[in-house]
Amino acid sequence: MLQVFRSFSWLTAALLVLVALILRTIGFGVDASVWATVPVALGSWGEILAKSTGDFALSDWVLGAVLTTAVGVLGAGTLNHYRLGAHGMVPALMSVLVGSAAVWWLAYSPYLVSAVLLAAAAHRLFAGYRYQGAALPVYDCGLLLGAAWLIAPPFVWMVLWSVLALAQLRKLKVLDVIQLLIGVCTLPAIAGLYAYWRGTLLAFRQNLGSGIVGQDILTGFGESWQTLALLALLTGACIGAFGRLTTRRPIQEQRATRMWYLMLGVAWIAILASGVNDVAALSLLLYPISVLLGMWLNELSRRIANLILLVGAGCVLAGYVLSYFDLL
Repeated sequence: MLQVFRSFSWLTAALLVLVALILRTIGFGVDASVWATVPVALGSWGEILAKSTGDFALSDWVLGAVLTTAVGVLGAGTLNHYRLGAHGMVPALMSVLVGSAAVWWLAYSPYLVSAVLLAAAAHRLFAGYRYQGAALPVYDCGLLLGAAWLIAPPFVWMVLWSVLALAQLRKLKVLDVIQLLIGVCTLPAIAGLYAYWRGTLLAFRQNLGSGIVGQDILTGFGESWQTLALLALLTGACIGAFGRLTTRRPIQEQRATRMWYLMLGVAWIAILASGVNDVAALSLLLYPISVLLGMWLNELSRRIANLILLVGAGCVLAGYVLSYFDLL
């Protein structure tokens, strides 16, 4: 089964979208109250992109599957483009599996759009390592993170990741940090000027900062303990693979891998500080988890990797069954 996804191609990406749709089809048998997510703070663009208010429409189903797949495809594309090992579409396959692992994550959310932007930002930031001294990749990374911030405020925590990753990928200079921050602030500044012209600047400022640091965090976590437990298990698997993924490798691969581990840590800081849950928490972790697990899975023997995939798919189906009988 894994052999099909060992090569990177757009045909394989289309196949992954189909796999995501098939996996998510089973979720239609579950009562809507199970996968209805707790509302989370959205930025100005996020409110525009929030096209549903809890109804599990067909468009939500398709968009959720496409965006979840896109996160993994961008991760696999970074590995392929910069020749960071022969991983093919395996990280994208992991994104589909993790993104469909629970019925709470099946609906569309603007947070998934921010996850796609985060994956694109990581791709551009690594270009700054390949082309030392180039300013445009650093600015582009900040621009994409600024867009993610406008959609979902907790993603502003990823600016911290970008600074740390920049120090990891190239010798950190004050000018690089300034270029990064200019990129982050570009789109919010333009949107702020537009809000000022419309007379809605105060509402825009409140919207931009809402949800970065949450209130009643413990209550929110208590309501979504299943989500956090599942994400914690997946994070633990990534941490367990740290030694295999960071030793006896070319320096370029080691630095890229550490970049993703840094993102994983900052994503948990964002979750704990903002109190986001369900699909919001998944969106912050989906990209680094899918890339790291995909890299790890590709390092295993074919028989063990296929066994892990079958067990993972079985756990997804078992989770749907338990949700159907209201046991989760």
